[in-house]
Amino acid sequence: GEPLMWEFHWQEMKKLVDEGKAGNLYCRYNTNLSRIEWKGIHLFKDILPQVKDYIMCCSVDATEEVGEWIRTGLQWDRWLENFQTGLEVPGRRDRMKLDLTLTLPGLLDMKEYFMLSQRLDVEILSKLVYAFTPDKVISPLALPKQVLHPILDDLLRFMEPQATVKQKTLIDLLKDLKTRPTFQEQWPDGHRQGFEDGRAWMQQLAKWRGDGGPGKAVRLEDIYSKNSEVLRWWQS
Repeated sequence: GEPLMWEFHWQEMKKLVDEGKAGNLYCRYNTNLSRIEWKGIHLFKDILPQVKDYIMCCSVDATEEVGEWIRTGLQWDRWLENFQTGLEVPGRRDRMKLDLTLTLPGLLDMKEYFMLSQRLDVEILSKLVYAFTPDKVISPLALPKQVLHPILDDLLRFMEPQATVKQKTLIDLLKDLKTRPTFQEQWPDGHRQGFEDGRAWMQQLAKWRGDGGPGKAVRLEDIYSKNSEVLRWWQS
């Protein structure tokens, strides 16, 4: 769930602070960071400075409009402001982490994501979106190898000369993707139908979400147009 949306969380953490017990706590959060204050209680001013230590795994899968497309409800400017507020807690800057689940749309934004990590000087925690069937076309492995590998090579050429230990998990994940079988290789007899089913589902999802309309002007096709081969594959 999303702990910062639980009234119980705020009430109990404030109670522990008021009773002088927060100094015994180590806290680990997984949060989309859409809320950092509740009824006058501020996470980074009233709660976390009082605990013994903490780590904030802040879920965001791409930057700006691509990130907003992947996570409905994300407001990029507000998210970034909330994250930067967390960086300002004295002595706790390195507690803030970018928690990445890599998707295919996100893959096309990874240079910007990498530069965000460097600009903020924060660590990336990286993992690949789960896909156990070939209809999960949100996965980078849905791409044919001849399309996927040039993208990975380009990203690695850009990132590796600049990377620090804080971007290591992203570098490792991109390299690991080159060794993994694509859907075409995992399901040689079923990947075509899986693609059709997955694309149909994504198109239906776009209608429900109102992609291309007010408040969500970016469509998946707009993101994929960043790479002509990806767009050609999607429209094939």
